[in-house]
Amino acid sequence: MAQAEADDGFVLRGWLVLPEGASAERPAPLLVVTYAASLSIFV
Repeated sequence: MAQAEADDGFVLRGWLVLPEGASAERPAPLLVVTYAASLSIFV
């Protein structure tokens, strides 16, 4: 599990999964998938 702190102090948690063969010499692109199930009731 990876975690970072936002400017307002909110702690963001997630997972960092690297594809096979990724390294400092062969970096992989970053894909961010957000999940907001609790907000979907307002859509």
